[in-house]
Amino acid sequence: MVTSRVVHAQPSVAPTGVFTTDVVTRLTAPAEYFEVRLRILGDSGRLLYQKTEVRHNLSAGTQSVRFSRTLGDLGIRAGRYPLEVRVLATGASATEFTGSLLVLPEGTARTPVALIVRYTHSPFVDPNGRFVVDPGTSARPRTDVERLASLVKQNPNLRLSLAIAPQLLEEWARAAEGYETSGPEGVREVTSAGAGAVASRSVLERMRELAASDRVDLLDVPYAEPDIVALERIGALGDLEGQWRLGSSVMKAAIGSNAASGTAFLGDLLPTAALPALERHKTSYAVLSRDSVRAGEATASAGVYSLNGTAVRAIVFDPQLSAAVREDNADAFYRAIFDRVQSKRPDEPLAMLIEIGPGTPDTTADLERAIDLLEAAPWAQLVSAEDAAAYETPQAGTLSDRDRPTKAPGGYWADVTSARTYANAAVAALGTKDANARTAQTAVFVAESRSWAGPDGRYALADRGRAFAISASRYVEGVFSTVRIEARDVTLSNRTGEVPISVINGTGKNLVLNLSASGNILGEIMTEKPVKLDPGENILTVPVALGSTISDKLTVRLAAGDTTIRSASVQVTASYLDRLATLGMVVLVLLVLLLFIRRRVRSAGAGTMPEEEAGMAGEDI
Repeated sequence: MVTSRVVHAQPSVAPTGVFTTDVVTRLTAPAEYFEVRLRILGDSGRLLYQKTEVRHNLSAGTQSVRFSRTLGDLGIRAGRYPLEVRVLATGASATEFTGSLLVLPEGTARTPVALIVRYTHSPFVDPNGRFVVDPGTSARPRTDVERLASLVKQNPNLRLSLAIAPQLLEEWARAAEGYETSGPEGVREVTSAGAGAVASRSVLERMRELAASDRVDLLDVPYAEPDIVALERIGALGDLEGQWRLGSSVMKAAIGSNAASGTAFLGDLLPTAALPALERHKTSYAVLSRDSVRAGEATASAGVYSLNGTAVRAIVFDPQLSAAVREDNADAFYRAIFDRVQSKRPDEPLAMLIEIGPGTPDTTADLERAIDLLEAAPWAQLVSAEDAAAYETPQAGTLSDRDRPTKAPGGYWADVTSARTYANAAVAALGTKDANARTAQTAVFVAESRSWAGPDGRYALADRGRAFAISASRYVEGVFSTVRIEARDVTLSNRTGEVPISVINGTGKNLVLNLSASGNILGEIMTEKPVKLDPGENILTVPVALGSTISDKLTVRLAAGDTTIRSASVQVTASYLDRLATLGMVVLVLLVLLLFIRRRVRSAGAGTMPEEEAGMAGEDI
């Protein structure tokens, strides 16, 4: 088997300079005959240069054949010239592949390139704060961050923009003080002297070094790096504000630093509906993929765009750059940047995104390779993402809202929606400063994280993310289950009055709920009004007016935010009903008596008066 690649001595050569290229081949078996042919082609496939090198009786292993020539007499101008390479070896089929010779005059203006690093992994803790992955046995986060810090220190010309979820910093800070693990063996305690705690303190120290460097910008990532597209789908974009606020607080507490003002890293995709949230947050730019932005009717190419006519800009990264580095293909890497250098907008910045962390496609070795390649190119200049976003003439772009199906298991986002409703109710009832309400809301934020999807987007860890949503729902349900309405039927002494409602607050905490009532007998139109409930029994009143109605039903409702937590109905009756009944009975008795008397009178008149007249007629005088 034969595998080959081209290695240039320098990224480009001047039109009158000397090109030097090595064809590096790996032979898996000895070769009696070995041949390498290299061609340089010009416009329309015209052959500019060809040379063949032959070797005999080579051992298995790596063989390097160098080609070198002055270009001055070839009539070459600035541009990208195809290379064709053919390798023949005994016992193997011919291997053919292509490359590029990049030609640029010396002193060519540099194209800005922003290097953006996203560090990510799913949370290691469960909803109870116990680690399901022991920081002491998972060395990848520590080695990644330490290597990142070393690269910054070793490369004085390096400019780097770093995106990391504050939730991960919080996790390391928690582990640094000692922690508990949870697994098949049960709960195990690790003290602050344990390996995991020591490693976590080391990671935090490296992060503090990175944050303190004037060559590293920390991008503003919402607390748990939420899945923005999913938030829009479930109507939860309002959570961005809370995630940003919590993320800022956590970052300050964990590493003593804040994210760079006006930046945003929200994942690769951004729906149009999220743009107002960025404007309110005073975000100046967001790092996005090509699929998220359109230029006219086409998918945007890599570059800088103003979004939807707003002040928010998008830095659209070039996936070719990270792919080339990942594949150790310097030729493809330089070709992508060279095309920008030779374009009509050579000063428009490019951006490349490298994602590192457990399970990610990129590694810190890829990052190191990218740094070396960029520093070797005389026509590329490393800049920060902030500098790239400040490009004077950005292109006009719009956010793309094409449907993006999720691979989350069925019911996942329904559980998150339910948990979010409960958590918002807890915050409304208990207040933003209540520790338990904050815990419920934080659990929802963690469940919203895109990290549960994993680098491949398949949601292999969905059950762990779902556990955070379920824990928030169960906690709030438990809190509100101790709130009861004890309402009994009421008889009023007048047509108007107030119906007393007994509310038992068994939470042991002060609550602020919304009271509302419905029914035809309300004394006034009653909209929701806030009521403060102390622990224990609270008596509330609802005004009613029966009017001509003798009795009717009144329904009362207690809500936390938009969530009804309890409701009850009472029957309200007017007390003058008894008096009406008595009067009715008296009238009825009198009517019966009068009827009886009248009938007796009639009977007497009809039977006795004729007999008296007959007696008088027969009497002798």
